[in-house]
Amino acid sequence: MGRLTSGGGLIRHRPVLDLFDSLNRFLRTNRRRLAEVFAEYDVDQSGALESAELAGVVKRLLPGCTAADVSYFQAGAYTRPLLSST
Repeated sequence: MGRLTSGGGLIRHRPVLDLFDSLNRFLRTNRRRLAEVFAEYDVDQSGALESAELAGVVKRLLPGCTAADVSYFQAGAYTRPLLSST
C-alpha cells in the first residue's frame, strides 16, 4: 500500500512499514505465531479480519496511531486482504 511515483515505483505509506515492523517485533518478543495472533483477533472466525477486528490489531501494534492510520489500513483491507488465514 502506498502511492505510485511517475516512474511507476511504489512509495510505501510509513504506517504500513511500521505495522509490519511492529508485528514482526511483537511475534519475536512474545514468541507467538502469526496464526495465533490472527485467531485472537478474528473474533467471528470468518478466516479474515473484518474492519473492527483489523482496527484492534492496528491499535495493539501501533499504540500511537491516529484514526486516519486505522482508516488507511481498513481501506486497504477492502481493496485486497491484508491478513487472511486462507
